[in-house]
Amino acid sequence: MPDSDNHRTAPSTNRIRSSSPVVMITGASSGIGRATAHRFARDGARLVLCARGRVDLHAVAAECTDLGAEEVSVQPVDVSHRDEVDHVVHEMIDRYDGLDICVHSAAVMSYGAFLDTPADVFDATVGVDLLGAANVARSTLTVFRRQRSGHLIIIGSLLGRIATPWMSSYVTSKWGLRGLTRVLRQEARRYPGVSVSSVAPGAVRTPIYERAATYIGRAG
Repeated sequence: MPDSDNHRTAPSTNRIRSSSPVVMITGASSGIGRATAHRFARDGARLVLCARGRVDLHAVAAECTDLGAEEVSVQPVDVSHRDEVDHVVHEMIDRYDGLDICVHSAAVMSYGAFLDTPADVFDATVGVDLLGAANVARSTLTVFRRQRSGHLIIIGSLLGRIATPWMSSYVTSKWGLRGLTRVLRQEARRYPGVSVSSVAPGAVRTPIYERAATYIGRAG
């Protein structure tokens, strides 16, 4: 299981529970996730930063501490692995006695015609971008339903509404993610104090384009 690294001392059991919100952010090591972490840090939130890369997470954690976050915890995790997501959420609940907001922005990308993209690459993209979102939603909404409060924010994409060639795995994932989010929003109406939101940005300045696998001989 992944272990965690904390950039502030954990609160003791005798400490009065802080009024600062506990915010979990996936994909926090770069791009939209990193920008989201910065935004909540400026508000003095207690942050749980999740991504696969420990080194980049620590860099973002240091930035958030400098920006005013009350506390920052680093949690290396692959969202496509359900047991890792469950472990992180359970550990966070033990530490903070609750979760207020989860922003799910973890994503990967690949370029190439559908027939030229290896099946395992296609499957891996869908595994992170769609099934990973389902893993995060399942774990966090279970907590929100139990505590009768919480807000899940899922970062989708403009490509969940339109299609473009040479990005079949990403487009498939984001169209599926849009459908999943709409269902979650409908079902969350039964849970007092729980809400689900989606954000569908267009292109932003993020390393995902350069880091993507490519089978067209160039980056997107």
